[in-house]
Amino acid sequence: MSVLGAFLLLAVGPADVPPVAEAREIVVIGEKLKQWRGDWGSRNGVLSCRTTKSTGDAEIDAVGCQALVACAAPQVSRFQAIAAGKASRSARRRQMDAAAQAMMPCLAEQRAAGIAALADRRAGA
Repeated sequence: MSVLGAFLLLAVGPADVPPVAEAREIVVIGEKLKQWRGDWGSRNGVLSCRTTKSTGDAEIDAVGCQALVACAAPQVSRFQAIAAGKASRSARRRQMDAAAQAMMPCLAEQRAAGIAALADRRAGA
């Protein structure tokens, strides 16, 4: 082991380094999830998600939907206020787009957590 390799191992710790099979699975799931598309809606205060372009893997699709619902939940009132606003249609569309863009960090975080959990389950199976 090189000095750099030993330093990196000490820096991250052995518990922080996923096994090779799990690391590969994380990459595979992440690449497939890039293909996923979905949308969310709220009816009677209940959020739901619908896959509009599947990855072909229901568990990966579920990661996408779970992330979308988790990140949309705190923003529902914001989206509803924009939709009910008196601004022009194009102005409301820009506001909706901005609100959706603001969700991106949350989506990245939620997806990463979902990918890691799924990879861990699959590596253990």
